[in-house]
Amino acid sequence: MVIAKASAPAVQVTRAKIALLANELIRLKDIAWELDISNFTVSKWV
Repeated sequence: MVIAKASAPAVQVTRAKIALLANELIRLKDIAWELDISNFTVSKWV
């Protein structure tokens, strides 16, 4: 699991978090708010 690795680059951790939250059917704008990133970034990775 990428999130568990201490040496994982921040970008990979963010992508993994987006994927996990999207898998739980959380709205994209709520994912963006939760992770403090743009809606564009979330939609790009979903």
